[in-house]
Amino acid sequence: MAQARARAGRYEQAEELARQIPTADVAWATLCSIVRIMADGGEADRAEALARTLGPRAEGPSALYEVVESLAQSGDPDRARTLADSLARPVEHTHASVEVAAALARAGRSEEAERLLLDVESRTRVLHPLTAARKLGVAATALAEAGHREAALAVLDGAEPLVMNRPSEPHTSPGDYSLALRELVAARTATGELDRAERLAGWAPDDFERRHLLVPVVRAWARSGEVAPAEAVMRAEAEADSAFAGILSPLVVPFARGLAEAGDLDAAEARVRQDAWPGTVTSALCELAVTLTETGHTDRARRIVDEVITLQGEYDRPSTMELSALVRALAAAGETEAARAALDAMPPPGPPSGSAWYIGATAVAEALTALGHHERARETLQTIEDPYDRAQGTLALVEVLAASGECARAEELARTLSAPATLARARARIAAATTDGEQARRLTALALQGGEWVSALPALLRQAPDAVPLVVEAADAMKSACG
Repeated sequence: MAQARARAGRYEQAEELARQIPTADVAWATLCSIVRIMADGGEADRAEALARTLGPRAEGPSALYEVVESLAQSGDPDRARTLADSLARPVEHTHASVEVAAALARAGRSEEAERLLLDVESRTRVLHPLTAARKLGVAATALAEAGHREAALAVLDGAEPLVMNRPSEPHTSPGDYSLALRELVAARTATGELDRAERLAGWAPDDFERRHLLVPVVRAWARSGEVAPAEAVMRAEAEADSAFAGILSPLVVPFARGLAEAGDLDAAEARVRQDAWPGTVTSALCELAVTLTETGHTDRARRIVDEVITLQGEYDRPSTMELSALVRALAAAGETEAARAALDAMPPPGPPSGSAWYIGATAVAEALTALGHHERARETLQTIEDPYDRAQGTLALVEVLAASGECARAEELARTLSAPATLARARARIAAATTDGEQARRLTALALQGGEWVSALPALLRQAPDAVPLVVEAADAMKSACG
């Protein structure tokens, strides 16, 4: 009743009724609702006055936070910021500041928004060096791919020492170290510093991870026509592990894909057939077919797809993920018949639970999505038991939809994500893919609001190239936040 009267504009009566509620928590919640209704109705002064009469509660946002959020969302970021600065609880102040930053971004005041986010970062976060290094790598890659090479190098300058001086605390896992290295290698590769990227890969904690890190480096060398250094790395890796017995696997596939990207199709196919590790030939051909499709050589790709489907056997068959990538590439190129044939050749996801099922089910769902079988894709995702894994699978589908131009459907699917960080990443990926300027701006602002400023960089740089110095400034702030 009190809320209904508030919505009707009878605020005094609504407040009086709310204060008569005998249960304190219910009375508080009702009064907070009235504050929000007032603020949303344009009565910001009145809402602020009532909010300031309500003391803090143990959990949940305060009444004054409701006013800040309403002002930010209604397009009054200046007043919202003034009120946000008066919030006493640090966590609430942080959340309110992010709301204000999003409002500033929506208003086209991107510099102010970025500076406010930097302030939030410096006030609230002390980053682990490996976390900082990983984020700096992502930021540098985004800058390099957007054509801002010098800015990317500036971001990378302080990142590598964070990995070299890796802390020796027991809780620092090799996995965290490897993740940071992967992003730094990717960033150096994106800037064209392939020798530097190779040296970074040499810091890997084990042989397997080093080979994984070298994949983009070898591919980039082959793509640029610098075959000699790529061949040298492949030979060194083969000699380092007697299991390969002189075979140039596992780097032959990225090398061949780089050759295909450079237009040397015969050499690419020959290298796969000659040097692929026994038992992986159809898998390697499947990956090559993806590159051929992506580079427009669909006739050759279709021939290889037919061969892969015919030749695959019990001990030599592409993985579910490799076939899924092939389905998506063929579907994007309009090769629907070949894509369906590859989909039909996909094996079941795997054991009925655990990581193998999650990986396989996500790959199947991605392939189904690429061919427009959206309901079947969602049903496949629902078979993933772990909520976190299911959310990551949903995020993967969002990316497939966005990449195929179905950004409205991608946004609809993203709304099913409940974890704020995952939702923010989904929005950032849609913003980077969409051709709708308004959707890109709105989703970038929401991604920033969710704290995903690194994930939002590709979209942000496309919309506002003048934000590059601010990104470098953000990187400097992140480096100084390590402790």
